[in-house]
Amino acid sequence: MADYNLHTHTTRCHHAVGEDREYVEAAIKAGLKTLGFADHCPQFFPVDDYYSHFRMFPEQAQEYAESIRVLQKEYASDIRILLGFETEYYPETFDKLIDFVRPLHLDYMIMGQHFVGNEYDEGSYYVAGKGKKEDYLAQYVAQVKEGLSTGAFTYLAHPDTVWYEGDPDFYIEQMT
Repeated sequence: MADYNLHTHTTRCHHAVGEDREYVEAAIKAGLKTLGFADHCPQFFPVDDYYSHFRMFPEQAQEYAESIRVLQKEYASDIRILLGFETEYYPETFDKLIDFVRPLHLDYMIMGQHFVGNEYDEGSYYVAGKGKKEDYLAQYVAQVKEGLSTGAFTYLAHPDTVWYEGDPDFYIEQMT
């Protein structure tokens, strides 16, 4: 078992359950030395009629950061707690996202690229959607590499969720 978990969501992302404190206490009980909260970061889309259903609302971010910082202090002698976000790299909105998270003084950010494109675009793809071929995988890899080149991310989460149906050699080449 690992001594750490850096990919913990909270109820703010709409697909996790339990209180922040419960995650900390479960991590201590499991023997973890470090627990990193990396909930899904709000995004700021340039369209008014789209909202992402799997991330926290922007107005929740400050409360999220405060909650985790309080737990850091309270449990300092038991476990190391880190504050982070999991987020996508959407080139069109990335600068606005960085400006938004900067005042929160995060410990880290995880890149979790769930979409190719900008999620709200008509031509975007959900990475776990079936039937994706070579051009899709190449687009995914290019977007991930561009995002990682910003230096904003500590690591890439779940690249294995990309659904690909094509030449295995092309997959290995791209994913390498």
